[in-house]
Amino acid sequence: MLSPIQSAPLSNRMLGKYRIKQEIGRGGMGIVYLAEDTSPLKRLVALKVLPPSFLAGIHNGEKRFLREAQSAARLKSNRFPAIYDYGVTADGIAYIAQEYIEGVNLETRLQSEKCLNENEAIRIASDISSALKDAMERGIFHRDIKPSNVILSESGTKLVDLGIARISGENTKLTLTGQVLGTPGFISPEVINGGRGDHRSDIYSTGVVLYMMLTGSLPFKGRTPLEILMKQATGSVQSPKLVKPELSEKVCSIVKKMTENNPDLRFQTHAELQRTLDPLVPSQTKVRAPGDQFSRCLVINGNVGKVDYYQQNNTQRKNLLNMRPPMPSSYSGRSSMSPFESVMVIVITCVILVYLLGWGCSAVLG
Repeated sequence: MLSPIQSAPLSNRMLGKYRIKQEIGRGGMGIVYLAEDTSPLKRLVALKVLPPSFLAGIHNGEKRFLREAQSAARLKSNRFPAIYDYGVTADGIAYIAQEYIEGVNLETRLQSEKCLNENEAIRIASDISSALKDAMERGIFHRDIKPSNVILSESGTKLVDLGIARISGENTKLTLTGQVLGTPGFISPEVINGGRGDHRSDIYSTGVVLYMMLTGSLPFKGRTPLEILMKQATGSVQSPKLVKPELSEKVCSIVKKMTENNPDLRFQTHAELQRTLDPLVPSQTKVRAPGDQFSRCLVINGNVGKVDYYQQNNTQRKNLLNMRPPMPSSYSGRSSMSPFESVMVIVITCVILVYLLGWGCSAVLG
């Protein structure tokens, strides 16, 4: 039987100044549509919608939806989509208008490729940690890190969906007592066991995502979500090397520390985790995105988006990776000489000067 939202699609409907074009995703905290901003800006946006039909299954759904918008608006990192607007229609449909990111989520990528090479996996994990570090500095814990919330785009790795994020120090209780928020397989043991969790819970979830990128599978398996949760609550994540022996010891030890059952034994901050991950990322490692297997984008004025960046052509991209500006097309010479060439120029110059001096002296004496 179709739900009310499935039997009455919102395509072509106006929500505020946004005209819905098509559905692009859905989850427990709403449906995401591609929409057009009909203001003079005429830009595409991702419109996250919370229809009234969803509210019955979400405790304090509208308040949590508003908090998601407020949490996302506080973030300044370009690792999160920019928030443009929030509103509620007369018939009770709440929506968040945010930056539309062209790309593919990590879950889809892993479904097609199963696992990633070690360098790219480390790069993505470092990007996730960077985003979470920025969020933590503003007192926000994501609490739902998983592959489907990681977007790989030409402008870099992005984190989405703050639907169950928690703000540090916030006293408002928007969840039911005993309710576990998150996704089985990625929730940290302390949250499963009834704790509120903190940034170290996000580190655990990031470690599970890294494990999955390296091996193509979750560390805990079960026939039901409850069985998976039970194993997570008491079990220890085994080394990825047991699944893929070719993985490096260093990377496997990092995964092990990120996913320790006891949060006090994990990396204690995202900054500490980044200091460990970053030296392992080759400087030219690139995150693959659809449309360009190995793309590099230049960010203009710190902004990221379809309009705000330009993609280098092959020649420019090579120069960008070499960390030097592209040469003008009319330039055909070399910008510097070898040491041997420099010595030869000096020798020849000295010979000419000696010849000219001898000729001058002969002319004066003669």
